Amino acid sequence: MQRNYPLSVLSILFLLALVLVGCAEPPSPTLAPEVDHSPLVSPIEPSPIETPTVAPTLSTSRCPTGCFDPSEGCLIKGVVTGMGDKYYYLPEMEGYQDALLLVKYGGRWFCSEEDAIQNGFEKAPQ
Repeated sequence: MQRNYPLSVLSILFLLALVLVGCAEPPSPTLAPEVDHSPLVSPIEPSPIETPTVAPTLSTSRCPTGCFDPSEGCLIKGVVTGMGDKYYYLPEMEGYQDALLLVKYGGRWFCSEEDAIQNGFEKAPQ
């Protein structure tokens, strides 16, 4: 009866025979190259900005530190530029429609100019 050994077993036996006879050196174990799994960040995107803590005020608005979405009556856009400058736009201002508000980079919606100023935003240049 003939036995069929898997190819890997035969290969190991052959290499072992070569090593014992002195015709070959044992193979050195090779390690897989390390892979960098860190996320890629586009150099064009501004880095996320942490929202500064603001001293408590007696503001009567619904979100004195800024809203994450425009609620009724809170339509002032607080925009953070790629350079970290903080500007606010009123709905009637030129550039309001084009101003890109990104919450993940510190952008906020405000209910009053006072709230925007309290949070470090200045009126956008005309």
